[in-house]
Amino acid sequence: MSKPAINIYRGLSIYKVKNSKNWQMRVWDRKRKKYVTRSTGEASSIEAKKVAVEYGLTLLQTERLVETEFTFKHYAIKFLNQSRQRVAKQERSEGYYKSSLWAIQNEDWGLVREFGDKDVRKLRTVDYQNYIDRLSEKRPDVTASTKNTLMAAFRNVLKVARDEGVIDVIPSTPRTKQRDNPRPFFRFAPLVAKSDDAYKKLIATAE
Repeated sequence: MSKPAINIYRGLSIYKVKNSKNWQMRVWDRKRKKYVTRSTGEASSIEAKKVAVEYGLTLLQTERLVETEFTFKHYAIKFLNQSRQRVAKQERSEGYYKSSLWAIQNEDWGLVREFGDKDVRKLRTVDYQNYIDRLSEKRPDVTASTKNTLMAAFRNVLKVARDEGVIDVIPSTPRTKQRDNPRPFFRFAPLVAKSDDAYKKLIATAE
């Protein structure tokens, strides 16, 4: 029988499998976005934990930390603050702000969860496309309009970085083709007046 896993901290655990005297470790690799599994080479859980922690720290040290002023999260916060100010000035609707907030801060698969600590100077089209591909696999029910809302929010965040001179060009982000009768997540026409269509306003701003 395999022994239950022992969690050391989030993203790091050790476990034992049948017919193996040594403990295995399971470590989350943030760069490759997947778990790495390997033997600790130790039969003692105490020693195995030490090996796992040491390996986990080594993995973290290989990742070059990005200065806060260049992270996607930094510009996402700036964009949301700007959007809130525009709502206060009645230049944008509340629906526009809420749809942007949802796309950026969704705890399950929002933009900050995916790109938060990444360097905006190094983001490329392939990074965004890989994100959308993973989202499609994880949530096949997500509609084209929702993906386009995410695309618009992504571009709007990078527009802030561009306007501040941090990047010169915003990566290309092809729009997802619409299907018939998509399930709306936001306040879209004709359910509301065209002037209040949050999706259209968000897309228009991104272009």
